[in-house]
Amino acid sequence: MQKHAITGYVVAVVVIGAGAFYGGMRYERSTAVRFPGGNAGNGRTLTAEQRQQMFPDRAGRTRGGGPGGGGVVAGTILGHTGEQITVQLRDGGSRIVFLAASTTITTPVTAKPADLTNGTIVFVSGTPNADGSMTAETVQIRPAATR
Repeated sequence: MQKHAITGYVVAVVVIGAGAFYGGMRYERSTAVRFPGGNAGNGRTLTAEQRQQMFPDRAGRTRGGGPGGGGVVAGTILGHTGEQITVQLRDGGSRIVFLAASTTITTPVTAKPADLTNGTIVFVSGTPNADGSMTAETVQIRPAATR
């Protein structure tokens, strides 16, 4: 009789374990990130902005070129004044970046706002504004080879 009881317990543990594993797999599948147009393995290419919106940073903030995003902007300067630059993003959009008095502008050596000319490739980090623009903390001027 004891042999049948032990066998019953072993079978019960295996069935419960298999059920828990199956349930966990179903839960994981229901909460997985869905890629536009299908699975990640189907060769679909996402823009940098789509990836940044799909995969927020550790604080839960999305970053990138979209309204409500922030953090980083990279692209080519389309226009500039002493107080702002307009940056064309790789996806064809653009972003207005405001330059504060505390904004650091660098190349291999420190640069000035006058060095921000049309066609210059820049990498900007800063704080997003409610209107979709950004206030720059740093602007890095990149060599043309980084396109």
